[in-house]
Amino acid sequence: MSGEEAASPVLTVRVAHQRSYVADHRPRDRFNVALVPIALLGLVWRVAYVVWMRHRIVRGDGYVYHYGALNLINGFGFSDPISGKALAGHPPLWTVVLAGPSALGLKSWLSQQLFTTLIGTATI
Repeated sequence: MSGEEAASPVLTVRVAHQRSYVADHRPRDRFNVALVPIALLGLVWRVAYVVWMRHRIVRGDGYVYHYGALNLINGFGFSDPISGKALAGHPPLWTVVLAGPSALGLKSWLSQQLFTTLIGTATI
């Protein structure tokens, strides 16, 4: 058996492996390309909803998270916006997330809600 005959099966396996690799990744590329307009549509929908509902009064958890973020950046820690006592009834991560844009000056309801539309779009 010559050296060329022994290398032939290895070459065939490598070429076949490369072809299957390319074929396996084409649907994923199409999915990623299709996902971009879907995410943009989701962003437009979320922003339109927030702007449409901007005059509604926010109550419950939204109230606590909004003012909790403001309390956090003003140095009051995780405190209840009404009583001022330490707050343990709500998970602190969302308060910390909202405190980020609040620290940059985005302190209104609308600005925080528009900021969260970006987070919601990332989940798509």
